[in-house]
Amino acid sequence: MNPIDYRREVTRALESFGDILQRLNPWVFSVLLVTVMLLKDGIGFFYVFDPAVISSEFPLPLEGTNAGSFGWPLIAWALQLETYRGLWLLPLLVILATALVFSPVLSRRFDRPTAFSIAVVLLLGPIPMSLLSHLGRHDFLVLIGGVVLALSLRQPILAVLATVVMSSGNPEQSLVATLLLLLAVIALKLTHLRAAAAWATGVAAVYWLGVLLILRNLDRPSRLESLAAVAPDFTRITVQNLPVLIWATYGLSTFALLTLIISSRRWNRIILIGAASAPILLYFLGDQSRIGIAAATPIIVLATVLVVRQLMDSLNPQRRSIALASITSAAIVLPTVHILYLGDIYAPYRFLVDILF
Repeated sequence: MNPIDYRREVTRALESFGDILQRLNPWVFSVLLVTVMLLKDGIGFFYVFDPAVISSEFPLPLEGTNAGSFGWPLIAWALQLETYRGLWLLPLLVILATALVFSPVLSRRFDRPTAFSIAVVLLLGPIPMSLLSHLGRHDFLVLIGGVVLALSLRQPILAVLATVVMSSGNPEQSLVATLLLLLAVIALKLTHLRAAAAWATGVAAVYWLGVLLILRNLDRPSRLESLAAVAPDFTRITVQNLPVLIWATYGLSTFALLTLIISSRRWNRIILIGAASAPILLYFLGDQSRIGIAAATPIIVLATVLVVRQLMDSLNPQRRSIALASITSAAIVLPTVHILYLGDIYAPYRFLVDILF
């Protein structure tokens, strides 16, 4: 009796799975991927304002630490949202629409194995989980704007518009995210992308300064002024979750960042390590995964696109199928964790389990 060659069988199974995925129309693939994303991440709600009050008081800023976030109140006021249903339904629709067009848009820029692999890593990773677990907040503006920014660095005008969207959601997070993206672009010697990254950082800085002046004139505290009071509590929570912070922030994109860091030299490597570490350090200042992922989103997208494209370009068609199947399988099976405000871990498929049991 001949022994079974498990390596050959696994390779054959992965190749078949990859071939099936490649033959799918990008829109069909997108629907399937977004369905898995919803099952894996579930949805949660976190409202930051009363829509009826906003509709009557805008443009006065919100109370507390959300005072600098003008984008979401502006939308609520413009649409005259008066119930909390609109505060979760509208972001959910925007998130789903963005996720559904993601794979087809990428398929116009890359071949299907590359486009589908990038979409799988990003849509089954920390970014959508952070968004879907906090419907009702301004996060959808920050993170979707960050994704668009990273993908539009060849078009400075579009990059600037994406930065404005990010800043309207959270000017402080936008400034940090664009600065980290600029550092990554410089460290990776992507000279053709520097202008757009620099413009994005400049626009984010000007927007933040403008918001700071408005809040001071209205005698409202900014987010920075509230850090001293909350930092001790968040330091304890962060240390408690220290082993999982990197994975909670980057997910499978961790390997893309490590690849770029290892392949860089000297000072460029140090700059990349600093840019990748900064979002982790932000956990000590509050909001846990929300703040870390918001700051890291542009470099998550940039690193994933660069490494997946380089990987696929180095493989023959058969190996591309295997790579696509392997990445998809890993993204589905490996957990994506989200660290909530008070330090609890929001696990993958938790929403589905809660419904069924």
